[in-house]
Amino acid sequence: MNRSYIQVRGASDPPLQALDLDLPLGEIICLLGPDGGGARELALGVLYRESRRRYAQVLSAFERETLGGGPAAAVGQISGLPPALFLDGAQRHGQHLGAVLQVEGLLARLWQDQGEGRCPGCGGICRATTPEAAADAAIAHFGGESCLVLAPIEIGPGMVEELRRAGFLRLRIAGQVTRLDGEEVAPGEAGEVVLDRLAADQDHRGRLVEACRQARTLSRGLTLVAGTVGQRQIWLNQERSCLACGRLYPGAAAPDLVGGAGPGLNLVYRGWDWRELATKNLDQVLGFLDGLEHCEGLRRPLAAATALGLGSLELGRSPDHLSTGERHLLQLAWCLGLGLTGILFVLENPGRGLDPRGQEALAAGLLRLVALGNTALVLGQNPALLAVAGVSLLCEGGQVSLGGPPAAPPPARRGRRSLNRWLRVRHGAGEWRLPLGALVCLTGPTGGGKSTLWRQVLLPGLQARRGGPVAVEGRPGIQRASVLGTLPGPPDRILLDHLGAFPGVAAQYAESSAVRDQGYPKEWFMLDRPGGRCPACEGKGALFCELEFCDDVTLVCPACEGNRYRPEALLATWRGLNLAQVLALTIGAAAHHFRGVPQVGEVLQAAQGCGLGHRRLGEPARRLGPAEGLRLQLAAELRRAGGRELVVLEHPEAGGDPGDLRLLVQILDEMAQHGTSLLIETHHPYLIGAADWLIEVKAGQPPRSVANTLA
Repeated sequence: MNRSYIQVRGASDPPLQALDLDLPLGEIICLLGPDGGGARELALGVLYRESRRRYAQVLSAFERETLGGGPAAAVGQISGLPPALFLDGAQRHGQHLGAVLQVEGLLARLWQDQGEGRCPGCGGICRATTPEAAADAAIAHFGGESCLVLAPIEIGPGMVEELRRAGFLRLRIAGQVTRLDGEEVAPGEAGEVVLDRLAADQDHRGRLVEACRQARTLSRGLTLVAGTVGQRQIWLNQERSCLACGRLYPGAAAPDLVGGAGPGLNLVYRGWDWRELATKNLDQVLGFLDGLEHCEGLRRPLAAATALGLGSLELGRSPDHLSTGERHLLQLAWCLGLGLTGILFVLENPGRGLDPRGQEALAAGLLRLVALGNTALVLGQNPALLAVAGVSLLCEGGQVSLGGPPAAPPPARRGRRSLNRWLRVRHGAGEWRLPLGALVCLTGPTGGGKSTLWRQVLLPGLQARRGGPVAVEGRPGIQRASVLGTLPGPPDRILLDHLGAFPGVAAQYAESSAVRDQGYPKEWFMLDRPGGRCPACEGKGALFCELEFCDDVTLVCPACEGNRYRPEALLATWRGLNLAQVLALTIGAAAHHFRGVPQVGEVLQAAQGCGLGHRRLGEPARRLGPAEGLRLQLAAELRRAGGRELVVLEHPEAGGDPGDLRLLVQILDEMAQHGTSLLIETHHPYLIGAADWLIEVKAGQPPRSVANTLA
């Protein structure tokens, strides 16, 4: 059997060095290696970017701007490249599971077409009826009694004469039947044309159907059937309306599943109230759909989600309240529900935050995705995925080689820290303790409530200070809590700014003799506001050009020639370098250049110690992988390390490279030595082995807080 390949020739997105590579299609491909080794650059900077560019070629310039087109990848040639989707586990704010899985609209249509509504005015059942359904409803309602089939109208000038010519002989006005060839009827009165008088039974069903059709023709879809004795009547209209009072709900649709405003009509289908649907879990919804015809589009994504272990989650739950691993599984379920084929799916650390069972479910889901005829390119070291991958590639120093992952580092072995400061946290009916100035790991199965514990209990309790669920034993307590993860701000924000050192650097240039007389403040030299930055490119050093019939291109800004600043700003120098030259420095070189400068030299030294010495100060944050991005944040935290700080990290093992993990533990250990309290949500055995204390969380059980005997 002939295999197809993606053939890459001359990939040069740094650190890649004119890389030639053939990647098999229809496989799970694992790209391993440390952050900055080339795996992320190959997957996202070359393959995904080039796929998006090729798709954008068929769009107009306006459409490319809307979708966020981009420049060509740094590659000589790529052949065999399929359309690509990047799955990073992120969700749009405000969505819920029904929207993510794209079943909300299908469920709404099902309830709208098949469900019954309840009138908010009288509580009656609301539905639309065909003439046949109207006849059956009338028979069921009157049970063989004599009834009138009526067409409500407003009597205008000449209307009575027209009705007479059409052969209609009777009107009902104010509940009284009047003959048209007898009493005069004043124009403007409201009444009903009597279409037929008959017994509402099966023997007369044909006449009922025909009378209902005539009524709808005369009264624009309205039909009223009234008993000849008493006040009983029923509205059987073409549009959805209340059977009791006749109030119309034209085009009434189910409201948004969560928090939406409806049309004032609540829908019930097979005993399920639409308003309660958001509280049903995916397993329940899937079971409800069993046996229903024409629901495959609903069942497929729901079945995929339950097969991935998400069946216990409510349909209306926000992904914001899910763990990182659950969000990855949810996105994979969405892809499986689409049923697409011939797609290159790029996944970054999809197993992050999953326990062993979740890892196995992820591997099985990716195998199903590949079986549909797709290719999965996975960034990060994941044992469950490595076991089923067709190809594993190691990316280091811009080079790619075949082979398995590097050996995991041995568990960290050191003496236990002395624990003499504690937070005591009341949670429900129980209590748990968190030691301060220590490395603490929060463990337990996926979905057990670990994220909820620190997001909704610990951090709000610290902010409440008094009267909240958190009490402090020992001093000093926690004055500042930080949650580290995704780098904040726009992707073009440069590393110098992320480190918080830009104001200190700008202050040195504001004091330069070349510009001191101009009175420029330090803010004038920063890139996040107008002033000394180049107005043409707004300090980016490049212009992005969208061309309608050619590839989009990125050009060096002709105004500043890529230097980011106005000429007058570049007149200022400090220790022989202007600002453009400073931004071109690596962090390692900059740490030497700014040694001794308050708020600058120290943080640059910390960043160098965090393994970022090769990165440049003016480099955009988007070029950093998750492990390097986290170390950039930790470098800024090192400057503030002390006994009043709490740092929370959610699954910092992103990528899983042994070298990255070893360096991460060294950084965390240094912070703990300075008194910083560290709380890490993780399943990774290396991080758990390095912890001083463990807090185990399982659904339905109080947290279990114990010393780590491995530390």
